[in-house]
Amino acid sequence: GSMGAGRLTGGSRDDTYRTPGGAVSAGTRVLLRLRAAAGDLSGVDVRLADRVTGASHALPMARVATDPDAGDNGYDWWQVAVDTDDLAVLDYWFAIRDGQSVRYLSDDPLLDVMLTEDGVMWGR
Repeated sequence: GSMGAGRLTGGSRDDTYRTPGGAVSAGTRVLLRLRAAAGDLSGVDVRLADRVTGASHALPMARVATDPDAGDNGYDWWQVAVDTDDLAVLDYWFAIRDGQSVRYLSDDPLLDVMLTEDGVMWGR
């Protein structure tokens, strides 16, 4: 599949894509969002990794809205709620699917690129 990388947007420093922002107390629900070109993706998971315990898991994101008038061809909005039941330091990134193709998107300021399954960089 072909993904419109330039139209993928998500970031931890903008409350459009992460609410609430910053550090949160255990028990806080955090909403993570991703914006993509309308109809471009077949699915998105958010992958979470705890820096302290090393535990990791994935949560499926749902397409919650489409704005058909935005951008060139509209945008789809994907979202997931992450419950922070325990005290943790979590990193997260998005596993983005279009058919059989999978790419990984992180908003790490030092590595704001997409990665393929084999770790090859795919620039935006």
